[in-house]
Amino acid sequence: MSRSLYIVSYSWYEEYSPTILEGPTVGDWKSYCDALIPQAALIAIEKQKTNKYPSWIGWIEIVDELINILITENGYERVNLSNTDYWGSSIIRDELDSTNENISVIAPVLQQIVDHNKWVEDKLDKEYEE
Repeated sequence: MSRSLYIVSYSWYEEYSPTILEGPTVGDWKSYCDALIPQAALIAIEKQKTNKYPSWIGWIEIVDELINILITENGYERVNLSNTDYWGSSIIRDELDSTNENISVIAPVLQQIVDHNKWVEDKLDKEYEE
């Protein structure tokens, strides 16, 4: 039986929580997972009903249960990959926009980025004035 890598994720606005799984190859991963969603939702409901401090159920709880079903009942295993994440402002206008964690790696070219973004901003301002 062949094995493949798949991603199951929960997303909401800027949050993206992928889980990488390796397991049996299936034809249509989304359809395969979609078929398990009702079971995952029922498990999430049952867990909350029996929880000492019950809470609401949303997609994150359902996706967590889907992952558990895939691992415990369907032969999938989590795959942990090395990851690096850079985050910060979508437009770097000054040193404050480059965040403390990223400042050391961006420092050699920070002023060039700031100058470029200022140039773009000025160009757009002129175009809108016309």
